[in-house]
Amino acid sequence: MIKLIEGLADAVVGIEAVGKVSSEDYAEVVVPAVERALARRGGRLVERRARGMT
Repeated sequence: MIKLIEGLADAVVGIEAVGKVSSEDYAEVVVPAVERALARRGGRLVERRARGMT
């Protein structure tokens, strides 16, 4: 599961991985959060994938 970390600057997306993380978690939580941050402030996406992500 992926949880968003609240209370960060507008252009910052903080995430916390808890337990098993799936590609669906990434697509449903991380991608929309990053898209919202980019829409608010502009910027760039720097992405790293964790090993073992399914």
